[in-house]
Formats: sequence, structure tokens, C-alpha cells
Amino acid sequence: MNRALIVFNPLAGSSDAREVAVRAEARLCAEGWSVEVISTRDRRGATDIVRQLAGEIDLLVVAGGDGSLREAIEGLGGARDRVKVGFLPLGNANVVAQELGIPTEPSDAIELLCNGEAHAIDIGRVNMESNSQLFLAMVGIGWDAITVDYVDRIRRTRVGRTCYRIWADGVYVMCGLLASLHVRPTRFTVLSNKEHFPNDFCAAHVCNFKTYGKGMSMAPDAGSGSGYLHYQLRKISLLPALVWHLVAAVRKVRVPAFISTYGKGCLVSVHSHKPLPVQIDGDFLGKFCDLEVEILAQEVQILVPRR
Repeated sequence: MNRALIVFNPLAGSSDAREVAVRAEARLCAEGWSVEVISTRDRRGATDIVRQLAGEIDLLVVAGGDGSLREAIEGLGGARDRVKVGFLPLGNANVVAQELGIPTEPSDAIELLCNGEAHAIDIGRVNMESNSQLFLAMVGIGWDAITVDYVDRIRRTRVGRTCYRIWADGVYVMCGLLASLHVRPTRFTVLSNKEHFPNDFCAAHVCNFKTYGKGMSMAPDAGSGSGYLHYQLRKISLLPALVWHLVAAVRKVRVPAFISTYGKGCLVSVHSHKPLPVQIDGDFLGKFCDLEVEILAQEVQILVPRR
């Protein structure tokens, strides 16, 4: 009998993740699967849960946000080429669902577990001074990492968690405005495939997905199966440049070259003399002086609608 593991994040978005996980369990059991359902208990909980059971399962189902999905895939380790992954998107941004066409309505996403097809996608890996982590959609450096850090801090408070569940977009807008007040951001240099850029930069997005969040695109040429990382490196930190940058992202177009540099590569290295704020897939990672971002092509199989 095929075995499935459902991991759910009870704090994801505004939906009842436990109820969605139970419904998914019932649907898979009706199809003859042996199913185990486990809740995460902390920020890195999904990784440890999946790591313990990766060698025993055929299907991994994640009910939660993009961060929960990333953590679960990291826990698969060497089983990523064998275990198929189903996603029940319950987060605020749902970048993975937007990119891959996975329905955000729980009932439709549950049905996809039984009638979807496995689609191999690229994932990325960011290597810091002391460790490395996988990511699915993007690495953000500078302004948006500061924004995510503020959101994380707010969500750690009882009032903040309530506000986030009621109006997550409002929390992000407020935190983005606060982050824009950093008028002297740390500058850094970038190498792509060992090519050194003559400029230094104040912010960057290194993207595996075209989708950034809420329909925006920071790197319009990116794609989850391209085999490349696509990057956007911002040169100007002034507020008008940031606003231009965000308007262009909403329209899914590039900004002029005097604001940002665009390109692609399999390996992108970042260096700064001062620690840089970094986020991956909407989760604040920390501050680092050096990091290296690489692509892992066709690394994981995710269930998507049949073409």
C-alpha cells in the first residue's frame, strides 16, 4: 500500500489548516492510501518531521504557506527524486501556487492530490558563512528582507498574529513603509558565473520563479524550469526608485537600466563589508556578509493540474 504523509502548519494564513489536512486525509484514504497526519510546532518543524519519515513515504502533502513547503522539501533530502509532493496552499502570498497553477481553493487543491500530474521544477540553494538552505521562489537582499524581518517580529506578538490573520496585506504594507525609511542601506557587490559587475548595489532579488507575490514579478524572465537563476540588482536606494521598482513589478516589466541591472546565471555570489539582511521565500534568514546562490535543476516533483 502506498504511504502518504500530510504535514500542516496550524499558523499558516487565515484558513483552518488542521481541518484542510483532515479532509485531505479522508480523500487519500478513499483512494487506498495509508496516511499519517502531523502538525508542525515551530518554525523549522516541517523539516525534522519529513526527515524522519522521508524513506518510508511515496507522497508528501504540505498544508500551509510557501515557507512550510520549502521546509518540508528540505526534509526530503535524497528522497526528493522519488517522493512526489502535493501542496495545499494556505499562506498569504501563495507564490508557489501562483507560479505552478495549483488552485488555492482547498477542495480543488485536495482533488489535485488524486488527479494531478508530477511536474519537475528547479529549486535554489543559498550558502551562507555557516550553513545552507534551500529555497523555491526567491532570495531577497536589502529592502524586502527588512520588510520580512519586521513582519516576523510583529507575528511573534499576540496582537500581531491577530492583525496578520485579519489583514496580512496591511501588515506587509506598513512594514514595507518602515523598511523604506532605511535611507542608507548597506551596499554590496555581485558576481554572476564569475562575472563581476562594476556597480555596487543596495538591494537584490535572485529568483527561481517569475512570481514574487500578489501577482508581482521582480524578474520577469524567470521560470521554475529554466535551469537558471534570474536576478534584479537595484542601484538606487531613493524612495522614487523603490516606487518605480514596485510599479514595474506589478506590471511584470523591467525598470530602466539606471535603476536596476538584470541577468541570469547558475551561480550568483554576493559580498559586503557589513552584514546584509536576507530573506528566502518570505522568511527572514538573518544578516550575512557573504552568500552564494545556486540553482538545482529539476530537483523536486510537485503535483500540478494536468495539461
